[in-house]
Amino acid sequence: MKNLIPKFLAFALLLFGVALTLFLFKGSGNENKVVGSAKKIRSSNSPKAAPRTAANRDKFFFNALRDPALNRIPAGARAKELELFRSLKNMRLKSAKTSTYTWAEAGPNDVGGRTRALAVDVRNSDIVMAGGVSGGVWKSNDKGASWTLTNTPEESFSVTSISQDKRAGHQDTWYYAGGEYGSNSAGAHGAWYYGKGLYKSIDNGDSWNLVFGDKFKDEELNEYIWDFPTDLTGKIMVHPITGDVYLAVNEYGLRKVSFDGTTYTWHKIIGEWGAHSFCDFDFDANGNILCVLSQTGFKTANAKSKPGVYFIDNAT
Repeated sequence: MKNLIPKFLAFALLLFGVALTLFLFKGSGNENKVVGSAKKIRSSNSPKAAPRTAANRDKFFFNALRDPALNRIPAGARAKELELFRSLKNMRLKSAKTSTYTWAEAGPNDVGGRTRALAVDVRNSDIVMAGGVSGGVWKSNDKGASWTLTNTPEESFSVTSISQDKRAGHQDTWYYAGGEYGSNSAGAHGAWYYGKGLYKSIDNGDSWNLVFGDKFKDEELNEYIWDFPTDLTGKIMVHPITGDVYLAVNEYGLRKVSFDGTTYTWHKIIGEWGAHSFCDFDFDANGNILCVLSQTGFKTANAKSKPGVYFIDNAT
């Protein structure tokens, strides 16, 4: 009996060792396993994809390719696609026309800042206006060979858009506005460059005056703050018929500044505060406006003007 006890203990230790090895091996194989009910997402192209997933994929491509008037994909669409693809193989990236272009830096060098505004005089292409986000308005009379800063220290050096009044007899008149909506380091204090209003030049960009907007400056911070729509203007254009100035204003939409000879007046065209992060627009030859409004997560859902594309008939 005494001889059986050591054998039993040895056998028990052997079983314990095997069990411990299996436990450790199993644990090491699952150390990266996610605990819980993580859902595996299959590609819609996978043979094992759920029928609903595959149906949604087909619906997406159908809506992208269909003719809205007929609500079906036009006959022969695939053949036309293949024909276009074959023709693209024989096309060069550089056409004979564009291959003659050469590019060189034109400035303004160093002090120009991030150049977001650019315009060419309709009467003389040698005259170019450039505006930096924090560098002011620069003018060149020789196609960019040399530049002159036309702002004074008392004026806002934040320029995001510049536009000429192209009507006959008014072409010495220019406008600019500023305010960069979210810079590369927008989370830091003072990183945003706010505009100060609408500036006007009547001597072909050689000097500027604030004609409409906000003159408030926070004396404690010693900087301009966002407290008026024109402080963040993404784009301005002069109406080709009336000469009114239209502004795409961040968080507001499309606005207009009109001048009756003595007073500049502010008008809402379309868009509501807090509902549209971005806005863009353009005129046709008759003064009609095509305007695009984006959305934002703040007030878009309850806004009367929804994100989308708008045609504004002869907005005079």
